[in-house]
Amino acid sequence: MIPRLDSELMRAAASDQDLALLSLSIPGLDWTSESGKAVSSIIQNTFRFRDMIFEYGDTGCTAIVQGRNGKQIHDMAENLHTDIIAELARRREYRIVSIGIANRSLRLISGTRLANESEQALLRAQGDTDSPIVEFRINFDKYREFIASGGAKTELAEKKSF
Repeated sequence: MIPRLDSELMRAAASDQDLALLSLSIPGLDWTSESGKAVSSIIQNTFRFRDMIFEYGDTGCTAIVQGRNGKQIHDMAENLHTDIIAELARRREYRIVSIGIANRSLRLISGTRLANESEQALLRAQGDTDSPIVEFRINFDKYREFIASGGAKTELAEKKSF
């Protein structure tokens, strides 16, 4: 996923587009069961391009979402969460569904960094039963310090060396 995410981040930066990474986790769901297949279908129907959906361990998936702003991504996540919960409830299965979101937010960052932000948001969502959807909040002051210190150049140089 990271090489593809890096490519999409470069494309988004070049065309000044929004890009987000959405990570979803449903612990305990058997993805080969009828319920798992139904949830997989919901996920595939939610995202436009199947080649932008990647496995996230054995509990879920991560999807690259292009061209949508923060509100649109959040609305998409809420609809996805609702659809999955409803499908599982219809099958009398009750699982915790957590979603973490990270946005590029006009930053020049690596795929690894965006993936880490999405994972951190997902971990927070898993730990908070009142908020099953958590967006990674960017501290722009810290980001400016990161840029000023040359961290972005180092991060991009490391990415190119692979």
